Amino acid sequence: MTDTEIKAIDEETEKRIDEMENDEYKFPDRFLKKDYEIAACTALFCLAMLLIGAFL
Repeated sequence: MTDTEIKAIDEETEKRIDEMENDEYKFPDRFLKKDYEIAACTALFCLAMLLIGAFL
């Protein structure tokens, strides 16, 4: 990485940290149990599709 790229990353990081430290910043909602279940089902579906595709 060049010095210019590193400086750009540092500036963006500082900007985002300042934004998050603002009292008006709204953090994203936490994952609920349902969200984890959906993610797990999606992963299992993708794995099943890969295995099915391997045998075609």
